[in-house]
Amino acid sequence: MFNKSSISVAALVAALALPVTAHGVVEKLVIGGQDFGTEPVWQVDNNGPAATTNNMGNADLACGPGATAPSSSASATAGDTVEFTWSSSWPHTKGPVITYLGKCSGSSCDPNSIDFYKIDEKGITDDDGTWEQEKLTNGNPVSATIPTSTADGTYLIRNEIDNLGSIPQELYPSCSTIEITGGGSGLSGETISFPPGYSDADVEESIALNNIYSLDSGYTFPGPSVASRRAMLSPDDQQKFSLAEAGKDVCTASATATAKVTGKPKIRMDFVDFSNEVQRRPSTLSGVSEIKYPGSHASRASFSAPQNVPKPDSVSNHISKRASSLKPKHQMPDSEHGTLLNNPADNADNVDNVDAAATTDTKNNSPTRASVIERREEDVEKGDEKAVNDSAAVQNKDEKDPFFVEFTPGDPENPKNWKTWYKWHCTMLSSVLILNSTLASSIPSSALQNVMQEFGVSQETATVQITLFLFGYVVGPSFWAPVSEIWGRKPIFIITLFVYTTVTIGCALAPNITCLLICRLITGTAAASPLTNSGGVVTDIWPLDKLGIPLATFACSPFLGPVLGPILGGFEAQYGDVGSSRGWQWTYYTCLIFGFTCLCFVIFFLPETYGPTIIERRAKKLRKETGDMRYYCASEKNRPPIGQLLKTSLTRPLRLQVTEPIVIFSSIYISIVYGVLYMTFEAFPLIFRGVQGFSVGISGLSFISIAIGIGFFLIVVILYDRRYQRVARETKKLPPVEMRLEPTLHVGSFAFAIGLWWLGWTGYKESIPWQAPMAAGIPLGFGIVMIFMSFLNYLASTYVTFSASALAANTITRSIVGAVCPLFVDQMFTAGALHCGIKKNGAFDLGILQSSSAGCVSAASFTQNIFKAAPVVWSSEVQHRSSGGASALIVNSGCANAVTGKQGMIDAQAMTTAVNDQLGRDNSTLVMSTGVIGQLLPIKRITGSIAPLFHATREDEHSWMDLARSFMTTDTFPKLRASLLRLPSGRSVRVAGIDKGAGMIHPHMGPPSTISRLPHGTLLGVIATDAPVSSTDLQQTLDHVVDRSFNSISVDGDMSTNDTVLAFANGAEGGEKLSGDDLISFQTQLTDFAIDLAQLVVRDGEGATKFVAVNVDNAPSYSLARQVARSVATSSLVKTALYGQDANWGRILCAVGYAPLSGIPSQSSDPPIDPSKVTVKFRPTDGSPDVRLLTNGEPETVDEARAAEVLKMEDLDIHIDLCIGEETARYWTCDLSHEYVTINGDYRS
Repeated sequence: MFNKSSISVAALVAALALPVTAHGVVEKLVIGGQDFGTEPVWQVDNNGPAATTNNMGNADLACGPGATAPSSSASATAGDTVEFTWSSSWPHTKGPVITYLGKCSGSSCDPNSIDFYKIDEKGITDDDGTWEQEKLTNGNPVSATIPTSTADGTYLIRNEIDNLGSIPQELYPSCSTIEITGGGSGLSGETISFPPGYSDADVEESIALNNIYSLDSGYTFPGPSVASRRAMLSPDDQQKFSLAEAGKDVCTASATATAKVTGKPKIRMDFVDFSNEVQRRPSTLSGVSEIKYPGSHASRASFSAPQNVPKPDSVSNHISKRASSLKPKHQMPDSEHGTLLNNPADNADNVDNVDAAATTDTKNNSPTRASVIERREEDVEKGDEKAVNDSAAVQNKDEKDPFFVEFTPGDPENPKNWKTWYKWHCTMLSSVLILNSTLASSIPSSALQNVMQEFGVSQETATVQITLFLFGYVVGPSFWAPVSEIWGRKPIFIITLFVYTTVTIGCALAPNITCLLICRLITGTAAASPLTNSGGVVTDIWPLDKLGIPLATFACSPFLGPVLGPILGGFEAQYGDVGSSRGWQWTYYTCLIFGFTCLCFVIFFLPETYGPTIIERRAKKLRKETGDMRYYCASEKNRPPIGQLLKTSLTRPLRLQVTEPIVIFSSIYISIVYGVLYMTFEAFPLIFRGVQGFSVGISGLSFISIAIGIGFFLIVVILYDRRYQRVARETKKLPPVEMRLEPTLHVGSFAFAIGLWWLGWTGYKESIPWQAPMAAGIPLGFGIVMIFMSFLNYLASTYVTFSASALAANTITRSIVGAVCPLFVDQMFTAGALHCGIKKNGAFDLGILQSSSAGCVSAASFTQNIFKAAPVVWSSEVQHRSSGGASALIVNSGCANAVTGKQGMIDAQAMTTAVNDQLGRDNSTLVMSTGVIGQLLPIKRITGSIAPLFHATREDEHSWMDLARSFMTTDTFPKLRASLLRLPSGRSVRVAGIDKGAGMIHPHMGPPSTISRLPHGTLLGVIATDAPVSSTDLQQTLDHVVDRSFNSISVDGDMSTNDTVLAFANGAEGGEKLSGDDLISFQTQLTDFAIDLAQLVVRDGEGATKFVAVNVDNAPSYSLARQVARSVATSSLVKTALYGQDANWGRILCAVGYAPLSGIPSQSSDPPIDPSKVTVKFRPTDGSPDVRLLTNGEPETVDEARAAEVLKMEDLDIHIDLCIGEETARYWTCDLSHEYVTINGDYRS
């Protein structure tokens, strides 16, 4: 996918994050404190880049696009500091600043013919990864010093800005003409001219885009090395340069000459790199291992540490012996090994090791030895004491002595040198800590209802315990991750696990909801520690080229926790003591046991893995054992005050989150995946409990499929890791970090999308085997973990030293999404259901719906069957008494309470009274019943279950699913829909609906004044909305909605005694009541919503194999169109022909012909149907051509094979064109099968 020449992801995100049109030019030139403005600056045609990696070698690379010479020059003295102030709107932050100096030929300054010496280069300037270029974004200047040996004359000083964050890389040069005096004999060393300048390949290799965001990755400046070290050295160092030129032993001479005992004895072991002059011939330096790296920079040679440090009084006796015994060891220390060098340098006048004179440490971008000396001398002249101290500190940073403690090559205490089995021990233990944290986030969800019952709180309040725990994931990483980089991983683990286990006891024993919520926030904050620090442990112990499989194994843990949580919690809820008043405690006892076990494992089996902490402990131990307080390590010497340290560390994750494009875009993508993951975890119970009817415990087992997907992920990631290792071996260097993203780009993202599509495609219908939606969890789990692992690997490989902070920044963002997701649930109405004993199969048979806010209004549409069921009669009475102000519904299934005489009325009233007592208000509850006709309700069971039913109510999608199941009789799946309706004024209202029905479906409902003497069918439906609407408008809206939706469906043409559709509107949306265009739009959109809901009944028709839409067009009136559509849809001959896949259009015409005689009201002015104008055709829903049966009364030659193919489809449209008007009507039905007879031959619920 990505190779060496491909576009880097790091560059891509940087380019997306930064503007590309506004750059800048040098606006002010200051030399030696004198401001020359722009007078000596060469002017350019535009502010764009002079060159990119696509066109290196063009003439503009010298001084900028179309650069022209200035009319004057600036004066300068050799040794002056030159400051370049660029445009204040400079947008880029990633890249070096390089300065060149080239002498003009006489008075002519042709930038394309000048040989330039590089006199300065600056890259990363601090431990936080700040590049020198970032100064420009704040309007600050960048600077360079003119070498003191520069010969007098006219020069071009060229300041170059390299923008590494663009695609392709951009270079911005700016030249100024200066007159230099007071100089020396001239510069020497390598030069470069523009053109040809840099080659494309050289720039790509040296810029190393894949490493620009990593402080631990090598960066090599393009072009030659900095010119003539000799011109920049102190007099003593220049003497050594002369010795080296003469071929004398610098080490011995220098050591012997400078060994003194003045208070404290000093040993000076000087290894001076004279860059170009020395490295171009065989080395004459005794004891020096000279190494050449790209860019002509000499690099550090590493030497063995003496076994015993001499005491002060014997130092002079060891000088010549140690000077002659130094032997070269390895090349540059890599990311696994440190170096302990042996030149004590505790006084300011000591000279550095060989690496101090190197141009730039390719690993850390440390300042050059020459630039340090020059800066220090300049600061002394200016009397800037602080600057002197700062430069001395920088100098001392590179001065290595036997008292400086760090890892040696092969050091057994270096975590990266531990045995492989021990690294895996630490990796697996870190993964268990993650598992503990994520398990605690999900397992209490199984006992939410018990918490509600125990403390008497709503579903929303009970859910906050999960939200606050996840909010702790947001708070915790910003503290624990950077603090672990100060004091080590293990102490933080111990502290946080101790707090977690202790406060979990508080959760289990909480006397009230407030205490429980506070404890959950604290435990969530403490549990956040492993989320980032465990990843830090993995990166501490594994080298980058071996990181793939360990980090992949670790990446599984955040997902196994939420998978195991519902399984454990589900069985606890079903079989444990969770059903008792305090049974929810066991979910927290489970967390307590697991957390305490993890704490013991950390204390006894997890070592400290953070390298700087191990080294600091070693230094303290040496000071204690030897009594010599001179032992120190880098973290101690360079550590700022604790307040500043905490401020920097605590803000680093946030700074990474807002300033680093890699972190920003990675966090956005992973957060989206994380949010979808949490919604998917919500979908599994809906599918396997709601649709498939599994028990609580068994439905939790559905998450095993996700665990299987995680197992497949481990197999695939091993294959990718082998590819990564192969590339590393072939190139003999670390592959680009973008290779860590290949699993997501090639496999993970596709598997994730396929899993979601698969789950949605197979999870909505009970007739689909449960194995199908469960299998969707395999690609879903595989894809989610593959995406997570890839980005985790990518961030850890990019931000090695600060990997915990980078992972913390990522965790903060995704945890915000995870914490908020549980609160996305609609809070319009509360719902609930349970089994009270009506149905023999133990399914839900009693449900409730109630408004969550006051001011609810209601509307109703009932059947007009002569034998109206008691619930219909009583609800009609309540609706009248309350003036359309009912706010609750009680529903039962299994018994219709129809044709039950006076006792049926008493029972219906008793059901509503029991609910009203709970609500504390009269005439507020409507009732619906469905099931077997002629049987009395087990009223004592029902009324005795009302109080527990209220405890089961919740404000989430699960409760609506439970309510939908309580409606079901012969239905094969629960039928519910939800939608957001956007109104013309910009307001939005929410709507949710449930209906039931599979047989006895042929409704025509409405208020008594609009009901005809037609047969009606079995259908129950309820629609709830937060729209602010009056009861009158709601009733009128419902009349229109029912007429165009529920009254336009038929399954078998038979009616029930219980047809009812109710609507509730509680106005929770706020604002004025709907009127005008908003009310019209609300009615139109609600009609479409109800049509979708009504069609679910037809699709679930008893024994149905086809969903059929009958469309009648060009009728003289809607009523006649409706007559014809209904006549065809209810014809038994038509329906059986469709089941038999027989294109028998004669039956359709027969139904059209007797439609006017069916008794359906139509307008008396309607003209009669003209058979010579009628057209009939089948229209496939797959977009294929129509099958014409009749055109203008004339039969068509029907392709029987094509017709049979169309009739095999599950969805079919029948189009009938009357050609005598412009009105249309739609009716929906299904076929009539053998299965229908089987179902209704022995109907029991």
